Amino acid sequence: SHETVCRLLHDLGFSLRGNVKSLSRGDHPQRDTQFRYIASIAKRFQKAKMPVISVDTKKQEKIGEFKNPGRNWRRQSRHVHAYDFPHLAEGKAIPYGIYDTFRNAGMVRVGMTSDTAEFAMDGIK
Repeated sequence: SHETVCRLLHDLGFSLRGNVKSLSRGDHPQRDTQFRYIASIAKRFQKAKMPVISVDTKKQEKIGEFKNPGRNWRRQSRHVHAYDFPHLAEGKAIPYGIYDTFRNAGMVRVGMTSDTAEFAMDGIK
């Protein structure tokens, strides 16, 4: 049975463990040089009153009746799918963050298309 397998594995020194992020190849020798170059270009653009933006996409989320962590105040429990298979989703939401460093302003755009360069450019426009 699965209980016997668990006991035997435990007796052999095994246990359930998660991955640990500890492997690193070290910093690239030109890493600092690259960031200094980007920062100098950004300063030049800002002095010329040209935009300097940072763009980032976040984790895609399935749209539909899926369980999410957390709780809400409600009169009745919300019924959701027992599994989060992609075919049960109505689509996927893709949040894209755009931050203007000169104006210290940003926005988040959420789309339902594929996470593509075209999608990013639409958000920037």
